[in-house]
Amino acid sequence: MNKAVVLNRKKKPHTIGEELILPACKEIVDVMFGKEAAEQISNIPLSNDTVRRRIITMSEDIVKNVNEILQKDKEFALQLDESTDVSGKSQLISFIRFVNEEKIIEQFLFCRELQTTTTGVDIFNAVDNYFEENNMVWSNCISICTDGAAAMTGRFKGFLTLAKNKKPNLITIHCFLHREALMVKSSDGGELSDVLKTVIEMINYIKKRPVKCRIFEELCKNIGTKHTTLLYHTEIRWLSRGKILNRVLELQDQLQIFFEAENINNYANKIDDQMWCAKLAYLADIFQKLNVLNSSMQGRKENIISTISLYGPSGEENIKNANLSSTEKEQLLEISSDTTLKSKFYMSENDSFWISLQNEYPEVSKKALQILLPFSTSYMCESAFSILEVTKTKKRSTLKDIESELRVSLSKIRPRIEDLCSIRQSQVSH
Repeated sequence: MNKAVVLNRKKKPHTIGEELILPACKEIVDVMFGKEAAEQISNIPLSNDTVRRRIITMSEDIVKNVNEILQKDKEFALQLDESTDVSGKSQLISFIRFVNEEKIIEQFLFCRELQTTTTGVDIFNAVDNYFEENNMVWSNCISICTDGAAAMTGRFKGFLTLAKNKKPNLITIHCFLHREALMVKSSDGGELSDVLKTVIEMINYIKKRPVKCRIFEELCKNIGTKHTTLLYHTEIRWLSRGKILNRVLELQDQLQIFFEAENINNYANKIDDQMWCAKLAYLADIFQKLNVLNSSMQGRKENIISTISLYGPSGEENIKNANLSSTEKEQLLEISSDTTLKSKFYMSENDSFWISLQNEYPEVSKKALQILLPFSTSYMCESAFSILEVTKTKKRSTLKDIESELRVSLSKIRPRIEDLCSIRQSQVSH
């Protein structure tokens, strides 16, 4: 079982164990302990079908384990996103966040293929069917974080609208990362926008022509610059604009020489214009700030408090400013006046602190967890799509059980290996 986990996490074909790892192990053992010991290594089952079955078994055990936790009326938060894999199939990925054993767990939930269309109804049916299959109830779902696609946010048939029909007070969150990207797009227009457009045209003139790329690279090498190439601008990558602007600033002298040699006076004159270069530097500074902000919002354990704190009040102030009942205010006042608890608050993580108060201060603890549980970004789904791209490549485009592959690879809750081994008989490879 453990060997199947290792192969799964490396995102390699299942056959690599039998074709590469096993022969190498046999040779090592033969040299160190002799042929008899090497023959024992041959008994390790690592065939393609064996590894596949074990990954499926471990995935089923993880689902069972998660379901057992959620059956205890655990509140949870979701994040969802949809994308297309290498074979052109639409994949819907979801992560779940809930409290377990004095901490908040971020767990891979499912990856479901949307067979035909990708409307809000299709997405809702996929989620609703998973809930029914695993005895999950909508009443325990406190929030859903998605991007701003029409299928997700449509007023009448969007996924979030249909989900609210199941639970009217459901909290819906538009991914903060996507908000930043949309904000940048909506800011187009004016002199700074013209500067960005010109920079992209300069880059495309060189990058789209291999000969020009080589000439520019040699020019940079002869001058002895740190960088010898420009970066492409990609709309779908959040950090793209800031990086290309900084690179153009670093290579502006080389670009001017290059464009003068190419007799492209329009671009050469732009770079020679101090006012234009000042606007370029100002624009690069703006996007650098945005890049730092976007990077800080990416990662695990991001929540509404940590994200909003990047813009304004601290996490503690956000809880104080929440819509609290009189009982919750009284409990919060007691906590804030207790020097021991105040010290514990600053020394421990937010989730651990508030979970530890569930018995003594149940109302305000529940309120805090309802703020800490919701996802603020769809970062984990985006990361999962990157893993999917590595796992399901062109050479493995017909890979079956992709959900099981991703679950074993991405789950924080691990399969109970000892229990699984105790109920199964090992099979010798042949």
